[in-house]
Amino acid sequence: MFQKIIRNKIILSIIAITMILMISISIYLPKVTEQNIINLVVKNSSNAVEQIKLTRAYYVEQIVGDIKEYAPNIKFDYKHDGIDGKIAFPTSLVHELSDIFTQNTGLKFQLYSNYPFMPKKDRILDPMQKEALNYIETHDKSIWVKRDVIDGEEVLRVAIADIMTQKACVSCHNSHKDKTWEAGKWKLGDKRGVLEVITPLTESLEANDIMKNKILFLIFMAMLILVIFYSFSLIKREKELIDENILLDEKVKNEVNKNMQKEKQLVQQSRSAAMGDMMGAIIHQWKQPLNGISMATSAIELQVQLGMADDEFLLSKIEDTKKQIDVMNTTMDDFRNFFKPQDALVYDINISIDDTLKLVSSIYEKEKISIETDYEDGLFTLGYPNEINQVIINVLNNARDIILEKDSEVKTVMIRTYKAGDNIKLTITDCAGGVPEDIIDKIFEPYITTKSDDKGTGIGLDMSKTIIEKVDGKIEVQNVETKVEDKVYMGASFIITLPISSKKSK
Repeated sequence: MFQKIIRNKIILSIIAITMILMISISIYLPKVTEQNIINLVVKNSSNAVEQIKLTRAYYVEQIVGDIKEYAPNIKFDYKHDGIDGKIAFPTSLVHELSDIFTQNTGLKFQLYSNYPFMPKKDRILDPMQKEALNYIETHDKSIWVKRDVIDGEEVLRVAIADIMTQKACVSCHNSHKDKTWEAGKWKLGDKRGVLEVITPLTESLEANDIMKNKILFLIFMAMLILVIFYSFSLIKREKELIDENILLDEKVKNEVNKNMQKEKQLVQQSRSAAMGDMMGAIIHQWKQPLNGISMATSAIELQVQLGMADDEFLLSKIEDTKKQIDVMNTTMDDFRNFFKPQDALVYDINISIDDTLKLVSSIYEKEKISIETDYEDGLFTLGYPNEINQVIINVLNNARDIILEKDSEVKTVMIRTYKAGDNIKLTITDCAGGVPEDIIDKIFEPYITTKSDDKGTGIGLDMSKTIIEKVDGKIEVQNVETKVEDKVYMGASFIITLPISSKKSK
């Protein structure tokens, strides 16, 4: 199983992606959770400061005001604890509330300013307090946050601006006898100082680490389970696909073998049909020399019976017979060479067409079908002449059959060759009505034919297309109009396109 996983690129990709995700989460999650703790501490510190400010506001509005109006004999003082007739200043109240919160919450509260009252003018601020005051006074933001270490423990210091929000506070600060600043300095909205909350972080960070490790462990286990699940699923599916591919390969091989057998049968049928035409042509061309031989032997026989045969007469007839036999041998050689396999060579397409017509023209003459040629000279192409000749014969046979089937008024097939750019165009055109429009676009597909079942199987043009395309050529068909003796006839025109090659001896 492990070897299969190692060899499977998809599974390796999943494992690699999982590892990258785990590393990313391991780096990102601690930062996020720790930042969440910081944000929570800042929020809680802000809430605590707000509570103190609200308490002071209530004290100023509800208590200080009433005392000044209804109990003017009661004085406000920094030192008021246990002293009759004295109560705390609002500022002293904040200091005392800060001490109470510090003693009871585990947090440390501080109120300090660059402008202390006289009793606190000698207080020395630590560097962090100075930094907090400087930041608050020089920035629009009203909160300063900093991590620090106090007595070996990591803490978060949150300083929030103490803003003058009440007229009574502004009036008191501007006129108080213990002020250390110039009269009239303060106005509503000024930043008087800061209220700082110092929160220990050690326990929170340790708890965060524990939670973070649990989350990472759960994520790791979930990813591990998913990787194992997908690995088994992929291996199982891969095995199924391999089995299906094996079956598919077997089916493809079987179908290929069947198609090859069918193709062989079709080729054999095509060759058999061509051989039938060739045998008809051979028989037709042998008739004349056989008649000559028959006439010579009959003359010899008659002269012998009459006792009139002499050596000169016999030698003359024997010579005639030899000539006729030579004609028959030449015919057989031509047909044998026509079907002989060839290597690719550069040949003259016009000569190849003429060689083909020499073999089959007698068949068309017998049916009173004429073949007209119109050649452009010097058209050479690289290929297999015998195979191209078979294509020409196939197209000519189709033209012959349709002419005879429809008893066409014009019993002529026109062959034309000409140069078109870097190609040779060979057209074979009849005037027998053309190819039906419903099949003209698929005439070169297997088993498509315009002939009746007893006359065609639809294999000829398909085979012709294969032969032409083998030499980077193309064969197509169009229905065209041809003018013959001032009358226009519709017919089929097969256009064979072959690449031009340099001239070379055939």
